[in-house]
Amino acid sequence: MPYEPAEDSFLLQKAVRRFARGRVLDIGTGSGIQALTAAGKQTVRSVLAVDIDSEVISFLRSQKSSPKITIRPSDLFSQVNGTFDTIICNPPYLPQDQGVNDPALYGGKKGYELIERFFAEVGDHLVGKGVILLIFSSLTNKERVDAVIQQQLFQFRELSRQKLAFEELYCYIITPTPLRNRLTQNKVTNIHYFARGKRGLIYTGHYHKKKVAIKVPRPGSQAKGRIANETRWLRVINKDGMGSRLLFAGPGFVVYVFVEGQLLKELLKGASYSVLRRIFRSVLRQCFQLDQLGVQKEEMHRPQKHIILGKHGHVTLIDFERCYRKQNPHNVTQFVEFICRAQPILMQRGFSFTVAALRHAIRMYASERTEESFQRLLRLVR
Repeated sequence: MPYEPAEDSFLLQKAVRRFARGRVLDIGTGSGIQALTAAGKQTVRSVLAVDIDSEVISFLRSQKSSPKITIRPSDLFSQVNGTFDTIICNPPYLPQDQGVNDPALYGGKKGYELIERFFAEVGDHLVGKGVILLIFSSLTNKERVDAVIQQQLFQFRELSRQKLAFEELYCYIITPTPLRNRLTQNKVTNIHYFARGKRGLIYTGHYHKKKVAIKVPRPGSQAKGRIANETRWLRVINKDGMGSRLLFAGPGFVVYVFVEGQLLKELLKGASYSVLRRIFRSVLRQCFQLDQLGVQKEEMHRPQKHIILGKHGHVTLIDFERCYRKQNPHNVTQFVEFICRAQPILMQRGFSFTVAALRHAIRMYASERTEESFQRLLRLVR
């Protein structure tokens, strides 16, 4: 038998009566109350009701009472195709009780894990002006749920709440942020959260069959104008074959080709001498190009997260948001200083340079900044 309707079902049902329209998807349909409510509205064309529980599916199929409703087994979106105007979700949202296994109640160890999975996938199935109707409990960790929604480029409004004996229920209406809509209007698909930096958030997506990275400002960051600055400098350095290839940008975001590969911090743990030497020579050459262009990148003295070795051996510098024009840039100097500090690790990989010789060579380079002085320095990194 399916999960019997309770207070949460009835609270969500009120929102479904108000907002359900067009093509409707009911995730974790349970008793089917939301699917039936949606199907009863004239503004609703069709309803797809899915649930992971095969017994629920069998029961609902035997009770089906509307030609608008299609019932299908699915773990969240695993068996769902297409996009919808309204997506309804009354997920299992309670923190797991030790020794008790009831998938209709528990949303994971903390209670919000299933909601995290839902929001990682829902954007691929919601139309630009679509709405999500979600219900959850204070036991789920409201702050965490709010953060997950915002992290995935959605915005929410609380429609209602209800106090019970040991918890409080919240019913949200959720829509894509203007930024998510701008990206989808520019034909970016499969937008998913990827990583968080000091000043920005990184998402991945697909654009004209290419995997792309999307950088946006990190909420609460005091750094202003960094995304626009990175866009400006990517246009400059792309002309010299450096950086990730810029595709397009707009207010508060930049989209560039995603670089698949390993970060330098990972490579330092186990890459061979020959691989590391090739990386260092490529990075130094790019730093020299930046010096010649009068561009200061910054962060080359701690570049572990700013250098990627691609699948085909191409070395890419990333993160140009702090870049600026400078008369005498010190990109080469910064990276050589990093190599000097990493000497104990690099000696284990087979390097034989001395810190004294490298620092003398960098002083000579800083005074001349010529190809000849750069080559003398390069020969020492061995």
